[in-house]
Amino acid sequence: MESRLNTTIIGITMRPDWTQPRNAAFYQLDLSKNVHYDSLLNETIKNILQEHNVYDYPNELLLYKSICNYYKIDINKTYIGFGASDILDRLFRILDAKKYYVVDPCFELVPPQLEYCNKEYKRITFDELDGLQDKDAVLYVAHPNGNDGSNSCIKDYVHNFKYVISDEVYGDFDNSTSLLHSKIDNVIIVKSMSKSLGLAGFRVGFCVANDKIINQLQDIRPLYICTKASEIIISNVINMTEEVVARMQLSKSILEKTFQTVPSSANYILFKEPNAYTRKHGAKQVGNFYRMALADQESLCLL
Repeated sequence: MESRLNTTIIGITMRPDWTQPRNAAFYQLDLSKNVHYDSLLNETIKNILQEHNVYDYPNELLLYKSICNYYKIDINKTYIGFGASDILDRLFRILDAKKYYVVDPCFELVPPQLEYCNKEYKRITFDELDGLQDKDAVLYVAHPNGNDGSNSCIKDYVHNFKYVISDEVYGDFDNSTSLLHSKIDNVIIVKSMSKSLGLAGFRVGFCVANDKIINQLQDIRPLYICTKASEIIISNVINMTEEVVARMQLSKSILEKTFQTVPSSANYILFKEPNAYTRKHGAKQVGNFYRMALADQESLCLL
């Protein structure tokens, strides 16, 4: 019998239905990582894995080059880690600041990670940024964020803090406020393949920062920063990012025309009421709304 036990990981309760298997008949879209589902991408990955040897040591340089070429970023200012959560944990360890301002809504792992690293932090709203200045502190902002899908511009606030961590893991769905190419010395941009391609299990994230921070991150990196499978897959499918995102946006636009929703800049839709899709594919209640990760039209089986 499949386990239905609740599991608590660093203070976060994981829902029992996240253990449901994915198959052609049923799968939960609303996973802990808001993983969307694209049938064409998944089929492409299956074919790639059949053609390559995934048992060898990874070639991390190939992964670096593919990510940096796609996003047009400097490889010398880029650090790759095991997903955004791993990168954030390492940043919290190496940044020479004791206090953090965390703008809500935030990535739910950030507060417990800061506590684990013995960092003082204060949760604030975006409106509280006006007039706030602390040159000894770090500002953390997720935009777009994983809760209400809002996307706030923080460029006017970046010089008010020692460092600014711009969490842009959902940025491929709305890059209107992105700082990825801003070249502001105290800004650290964090991104992930978990959201743009829905490949959370491959654990590939990256950050862009100044030379000093990148060198510090490289000094505490593990021996390998990826698996052979993640190197092969990401290197081969990263150029599909734009078309995968476009299919998710198409599904979102169709659902928004059919149901009452709240606009979202991320890879999920916020329904005002539960419906056939939330019952079939799963949804997480966020405030007064029901958040369901997206899928392409074929996978959603639009009614």
